[in-house]
Amino acid sequence: MALLSSRQAKCHTGAVAMAQVPRCDRARRARRFQALAALKSTSTAPMKADLVKTVTRLNSAQEADDPALQGSLLQLVQQLAAVNPTPRPAESELINGRWALLYTLPDSAKGDVQRSALNTAMAAAYNFFYKYVPIIAGSAVGRKADSRQTVKARGQFQTFDTKRGWVGNQARFEALGREGVINVDGPAQVTPTQAGERITATFTEAELKWGSLRVPFAIGVFSPSGYIDTLFLDEDLRISKGDKGSIFVARRAERQ
Repeated sequence: MALLSSRQAKCHTGAVAMAQVPRCDRARRARRFQALAALKSTSTAPMKADLVKTVTRLNSAQEADDPALQGSLLQLVQQLAAVNPTPRPAESELINGRWALLYTLPDSAKGDVQRSALNTAMAAAYNFFYKYVPIIAGSAVGRKADSRQTVKARGQFQTFDTKRGWVGNQARFEALGREGVINVDGPAQVTPTQAGERITATFTEAELKWGSLRVPFAIGVFSPSGYIDTLFLDEDLRISKGDKGSIFVARRAERQ
């Protein structure tokens, strides 16, 4: 049997150690990867802070969807994607859990956010409120109310569970002082790609909940299937690109 090198000898714990070397090498590679990920996390902190500041400005009334700011946001997205600390992000455990949508950057070539299954369900649900809430509000206060002021958005969320093979989208809102949600759920799977960044989903269930009201929506006619490619992923930030070209910036949210 050939003599072990000094490097291999460090992994040697018995008389016959050749079988132990691969395990040691894997441990060494794992430690190297963890150190590299920690270094990348530190180096991305300033860019992440700039991204959050830019998103905050884009969500403000004064600078809502400003094209110049959107351009700055796109540059930050590209810079962060270049130093993504999580290889094969769709296959990583980090992608699982509940995420709060901070901002949707439309595809500049199309000039608008493409309609998703969630947006389709939201439109149907809001149309319901625009039609019926004025009557409900009018009976409550003695006059007709403006339903578009009555319904207020309270955030959008997305939950991944790749082990279960499921993804859920949720839009929260408030109407007449009561909170409601629109849920759009369906099976999802990690799609084999060279970079391991893609999750494909088919949305099969949609429902509006508002107080004791439950309104299911048939969304199959809209063919709500698609995929997202995750460009950047760490413990608290996810940046993904949809199959229609829009870019989604999301932060990890607490479970509810």
